[in-house]
Amino acid sequence: MGMLQKNENSQPSFKPKGPQNLMSITAIESITQTDRQLASQSASQSASQSASQAASQSASQAASQSASKAASQLASQVGCPTEDFKILVVDDLLENLRLLANLLAAENYLVRKAPDGAMALSNVPRFKPDLILLDIMMPNMDGFEVCQRLKANTQFQDIPVIFLSALDLTFDKIKAFEVGAADFIHKPFHPAEVIARVKNQLRIRQQGLQLQAQKAMIRSQQQQLKSALQEIAQLRQAAKAQECYPQ
Repeated sequence: MGMLQKNENSQPSFKPKGPQNLMSITAIESITQTDRQLASQSASQSASQSASQAASQSASQAASQSASKAASQLASQVGCPTEDFKILVVDDLLENLRLLANLLAAENYLVRKAPDGAMALSNVPRFKPDLILLDIMMPNMDGFEVCQRLKANTQFQDIPVIFLSALDLTFDKIKAFEVGAADFIHKPFHPAEVIARVKNQLRIRQQGLQLQAQKAMIRSQQQQLKSALQEIAQLRQAAKAQECYPQ
């Protein structure tokens, strides 16, 4: 029988790392590094977007709160009922003071009386009237001088003044408006006319207060928006710096 010859040269075959295997490993490492860079960029962009959205949301909430606060102040200033309006009546004739005070009180206005110009000026800072009914012909200090002093004071110059006078000359009416009067009522006055003119001036004052509140609300919102934009710009700069120098 023939015997099988053992091949002494037979050994396990091992394939050496050739050029193709080295290229495959290099390609895998390159792809892995690229994936890491993309993941880092994606994370940075996501963080930047999240920060921008958070800043925008914060700015929106702040602006909304500011608007709500301004609206609340506006409602308290211009949305009040007639009984909250305060009117100062100035006349040296006590009968006129009594008639006007009763007439206005019947309309639910808060009324304070002053028999002369000096007392009227001293009452304004304490009473803070929304409207002043002012007689012209008074001793010591007439209505023209009282009105001029009020208009010279920046704190009280916006208070409307309605002159009450028996003077019917055009010159007197012109002078009344020149010193700052908002309206003029001729004596003897008719109750319905007084109430109509009073309501008209208070309505104008309401509109003025409303405009002031709206302007204040706009200024507040603009400031909130400016702060939010600055915060977003800072967050974007921080995100760019993180992209350039990742940790």
